[in-house]
Amino acid sequence: MKFRFRILSANRRRQRDVRNFGLLLLVIGLCLHDPGHNSLKYLGIFMVLWSGMSWLAQKAWAAGWFKDAAWVHLVALCLLVLLDSRVGQVVRVAESAIVTFSQQMLQKELSEPPEKSKPIAKFEHGNAIRSVASSPVDASVFASAGGDTLKLWNQNTPDTPEVLQFEHYTDGVSSVAFSPDGERLAAGSDEGITLWSVPEKRFIKTFDYDTAAVAFSPDGQQIAGAAWDLNLWNIADIGNIKKTSLFTHRTHDAFVQTIAFSPDGKWLVSADAQGKIKVWDVQDERVAFRPLKDRNARIRAVQFSPHRTNPIFASAGRDGDVKLWRTQDWQIGHRILTGTVLDLAFSPDGNMLASAGWDTVDLWAMENGAPILSFKKSARTIAFSSNGATLATAGTDGVVRIWDVPQTMALQQSAIRDAVRIVYFLPKDSRPQLNIHAKINKMVRKIQHFYAEQIESHRLERRTFTFETDPKGKAQIYLVTGKRTAENYFEDTLTKVSKEIEKHFDISRNVCLVIVELGSKKMDDNTCGQGRTNLIWSGGEVWQAKGGLACIPTFKNCFNWQTAAHELGHAFGLKHNFRNSKYLMSYGRTPNRLSQSAAHWVSQTRFFKPNQQFFDKAATIEKLKATQTQFEITDADGIQQVQLIVVPTSKMPPSGYEVSRDEEKNEHSWKAYKADGKFMLRHYYKLDGEKQEVIRLPSVQTEKVRVQIIDMYGNITWRTFNLGKDSAQPSENP
Repeated sequence: MKFRFRILSANRRRQRDVRNFGLLLLVIGLCLHDPGHNSLKYLGIFMVLWSGMSWLAQKAWAAGWFKDAAWVHLVALCLLVLLDSRVGQVVRVAESAIVTFSQQMLQKELSEPPEKSKPIAKFEHGNAIRSVASSPVDASVFASAGGDTLKLWNQNTPDTPEVLQFEHYTDGVSSVAFSPDGERLAAGSDEGITLWSVPEKRFIKTFDYDTAAVAFSPDGQQIAGAAWDLNLWNIADIGNIKKTSLFTHRTHDAFVQTIAFSPDGKWLVSADAQGKIKVWDVQDERVAFRPLKDRNARIRAVQFSPHRTNPIFASAGRDGDVKLWRTQDWQIGHRILTGTVLDLAFSPDGNMLASAGWDTVDLWAMENGAPILSFKKSARTIAFSSNGATLATAGTDGVVRIWDVPQTMALQQSAIRDAVRIVYFLPKDSRPQLNIHAKINKMVRKIQHFYAEQIESHRLERRTFTFETDPKGKAQIYLVTGKRTAENYFEDTLTKVSKEIEKHFDISRNVCLVIVELGSKKMDDNTCGQGRTNLIWSGGEVWQAKGGLACIPTFKNCFNWQTAAHELGHAFGLKHNFRNSKYLMSYGRTPNRLSQSAAHWVSQTRFFKPNQQFFDKAATIEKLKATQTQFEITDADGIQQVQLIVVPTSKMPPSGYEVSRDEEKNEHSWKAYKADGKFMLRHYYKLDGEKQEVIRLPSVQTEKVRVQIIDMYGNITWRTFNLGKDSAQPSENP
């Protein structure tokens, strides 16, 4: 008997197709766990059950149970309702199995973050530590000074430090130094220098002069102390200590922060809070020549490399870089950009220089200034052991930490420098996407190809950025699990994610592209992504960029190559360019091009030209006094491009600002963009290696302009100028 169902199908092939397709949709819906795809699993369940009902209804009809097709429809619907609760339970079990499976797959496809460097030993001093020193004869012995206490530590017996308590002084100890033979220890405080015997752990002598910095001469026969005055004593005969006549007058006009002897003992260098460095001839008892000065910034540390012939002299402080002086002519030979420095230390072989900043300790290669490794820990004082195998760091938390230098170098040596590192950030309550590795790998390669094609299209040498790959040649993607739930990352996403990312990665050496699993949510302020460079203060009002961070969510309308490429552009140092809606750095709906300025800029960055020289000559950006819109730029490394970045003031959005098809929404968004004081590109100059140039800001109404340059080694420097309302010129859309 031939029959037809209006809703249910009696055709076996059709039932099978519906069932199989339903199963496929169910599996896809469970596996993808993508925002907007959850409905797939429910549609799949419905199709599977409906095909089952068709089969049951067909059997019932053939058996003669029903005389009317309407009963078949009614029974099928009733069975679906009855099975609904069971289906939910089955789905939950299936989802749990899929999640477990996806997590196992993630462990195979994604990589664990690099192991974080950890100290091999910690010692509790008790008070905030202002100075630490290592014994020159025993690599396991070092001293820490803070409060009114000196402590001698031995790494072999960490639980029994020798405590040298100041009985007569209550002011904090600010400096400590070992004699070259390791037999004596000198400590400086506001009330003088105290000399101790290390083997006997006993007090020897006191010099009643205010002292913030103390140092032994290389032969151990003299000791220098400095604060408001600089003093030098001959201690060859401890019973007949003599003060030399070297400093019979006020030596500095400001507080002396730090002092150091040259390896041969010929020179004594002192530096003060006004950035002035004096070099003293110890033998001739006079100032060698006029004071050295580079910038008006407090110098916190001076050190000589250990080479006795033509040593390097290093100075650093609040001006944002380490200066390496030639002792032949006492001129600056090189600079290392690092930000504010609180202390310096050369390794015993002179091949490395360690610098302590507010929140990190960095090691630099003296051959080319390249960063070697970084300890992510705040420290105000550092010291190498006598064999160079360990580094002691200490600070305001009162803890001395000992780091194994070779071990830490081994942990960090695998990291590619000047590359893009890819991170999949998973909040602790979020489910991972099963095929996220393939998606990100495809997206990053598309971005890489886009940059290469666009740079070449502007008649430049074909280049693109590099990214880390696994042994199979696929993108190396690191899985970082957040400490909090996804809801916590909906607001202030970039800041919160960066804090957790920087615990594993040094974004001053690389750019991190972070994919954040936020489900069906965008980032804060309803944005599809954020990107920035890592800022380094370079003294005065000048800033520099080192590395960067780009962040996009997995929201379906944001998780695409254009958004990721745009945010990476910000990490490479690009600002918004609203001249054309097709430009990548615009807010156009289909951006697919790099502007000429962007193509030239990124092609000069370290990420497109890796392994460039790391020593950086200082760049200056000054506004000419005679005009509000002319700027003089100098950089001995050679200027490749200058960009003029302005805060817009025009009422109507430019052509490249298309956040919506609705003009009113565009105007409202543009108003908010201006109110936030965000910058955009106004004009650029391609200089190709000029060392000095005067540029002019074209006619535009603005009160703030940022002059941004990139040199031939990919170093980015900028300075922001407030022009004031009086300098505003007639409005002109960019």
